[in-house]
Amino acid sequence: MRPNMGLMWLSWWMAFLGLLVAALPLLANEATVLYTFYPPLKGHWAFYLGASVFVLSSWVSIYLVLDLWRRWKAGNPGKVTPLATYMAVVFWLMWFIASIGLVLESVLFLLPWSFGLIQGVDPLLARTLFWWTGHPIVYFWLMRPTPSSTPSSPGRPGGSWSPTPWPAWPSSSSSSSPPRWGSTTSSPTLGLTPPGR
Repeated sequence: MRPNMGLMWLSWWMAFLGLLVAALPLLANEATVLYTFYPPLKGHWAFYLGASVFVLSSWVSIYLVLDLWRRWKAGNPGKVTPLATYMAVVFWLMWFIASIGLVLESVLFLLPWSFGLIQGVDPLLARTLFWWTGHPIVYFWLMRPTPSSTPSSPGRPGGSWSPTPWPAWPSSSSSSSPPRWGSTTSSPTLGLTPPGR
């Protein structure tokens, strides 16, 4: 079973071109918002456009994974989805939900603002949408080893699969991490400061 190669290449080219378009204003020091989408700092329109296209390329990948899974299920009725496939489907569905915030912020607010179509944006709403995506990104970095290492972990003697504690470590450590105070949660204009300050 093969993925739709036309859509696969579309996703690849979208990611490549989005990265290229976003990198140009960064390299020219025209998008001085670091790598974030933080109004009232305004970046170059190409940064927002490129980053949006890059994220939307992942949505094409999501469709490809879901389409392959649907076709496999149709060809194998009654069979349990293989663990690696199940983990890939869940991973991509979680990414889709997480990336909605960034896409909404960019398409509805930051792109029109950077093109001069609207006068300004609500920083609180924009930052909320950004961190809807930004915070889960950290967990996606931590989760990457799990789908690749868990299915390939050795089973118990006797043939049954038994996960070792190591593959579960990234997920458990990310869900129990303490809250972090920094530039995203402390704002003198909002009156938010870290405890003890």
